Amino acid sequence: TVVVSDNRGRSGASRVVGDITAQIVAQAGDDGEQLIVDVLMIAVMSSVARKGLGTKLLSAIESITKQLASSRSSAGAVIYTQADAGQIASGFWKRNGFVDSAEASWLTTALHTWWPERHHHYEGITSMLRPVAVA
Repeated sequence: TVVVSDNRGRSGASRVVGDITAQIVAQAGDDGEQLIVDVLMIAVMSSVARKGLGTKLLSAIESITKQLASSRSSAGAVIYTQADAGQIASGFWKRNGFVDSAEASWLTTALHTWWPERHHHYEGITSMLRPVAVA
């Protein structure tokens, strides 16, 4: 979880204005380990929305993914999410390079089958993913 705060609360107190929560699964494969970063939630306070904070939160998760992949000598990584069907959510993910694909849909089913308590399959969502360049 990555949290962003500012000092615009009461009497200059800190307040949370955005956060992103993800879980990471390491999948062994013929070409080596692949990291799957499952973005569970992203939220931005409405008073600071549409100013790039969501994209910055997503960039933080990507940075963490790259560091982890490098430290584990992973062969690759993808960031995955289930976007609600509304235009705002799917538009955000598309602007950030995510695509709705057969692979993303397959991943939704596979993760849910593998660990249903941690990987929910929500009805009416769009499965989306984006590869992460791992050095």
